[in-house]
Amino acid sequence: MTTRLFRATAGLWRTGLVVVVLCLESAPGASRAGTLWYNGSPDGSNAAYNAVVPAVQQGLVYGEFIVPTSQTWTITGVFSNDAMNTTTTSAYWEIRQGVSAGQGGTLLDSGTDPATQQDLNNTVFGYEEYEVSVSGLSGITLGPGTYWLAVAPIVAGDQSVSDILTTSGTNAIGMPRGNDGNSYVDGSFYTSQNGGIHFEPAGDYATNNNGLADFSMGVVGYATPEPSSRDMVLGALALLAARYGVSRWSRRPLAVEGQHPGRSG
Repeated sequence: MTTRLFRATAGLWRTGLVVVVLCLESAPGASRAGTLWYNGSPDGSNAAYNAVVPAVQQGLVYGEFIVPTSQTWTITGVFSNDAMNTTTTSAYWEIRQGVSAGQGGTLLDSGTDPATQQDLNNTVFGYEEYEVSVSGLSGITLGPGTYWLAVAPIVAGDQSVSDILTTSGTNAIGMPRGNDGNSYVDGSFYTSQNGGIHFEPAGDYATNNNGLADFSMGVVGYATPEPSSRDMVLGALALLAARYGVSRWSRRPLAVEGQHPGRSG
């Protein structure tokens, strides 16, 4: 019986150690940079003009993303997937909040920064598909809420093709997943065509396979859960105590060989 008790107790502590380690790895300070939101891969159904031609024109496409409750995001990069017939070495980007039809909301962050143009080895509408990404951003922290992102390649002339591709949410990360159509367009390229309307719903220009205006873009960075590592560890240990029936005041018999405690939940 002593051997069985030792084995059961050792198993409990091993399980507790694993849970504590997992909690610490996901706690603040242990975050690793990665894609926080990706609206989905291009679906090949449509595209909208997305470019800045210095001193000539610009067309910006804004896609909605959500920072979940109890998380804080530190943004280190942004990107968009575009059909292009030209090269680029920089991009203009914006992050806004409170965008709606005809209203640009609040501009939180923006910049013109060096960009990489990665060939995705796919042809769309007769043009090569590229991921245009900006990295190395700093000082951008977003709390829980809804935001809009635009990432536009800077190109040399108004005859250059640079169109952001629609998505239907395949391979999406985070929320929304290329399925809500809450996107907008702005800039001189669009206002010159629509009578000067700013932040027009993008569905007036391009929609995906589901008839919604969603575009292939994303944000990169760190997600920090708000609960502290101490709270997470204590919560995990409390869960273990409930799971195995162990407390300071009472101890239930541990399972012996051939017997298995019932699973909770």
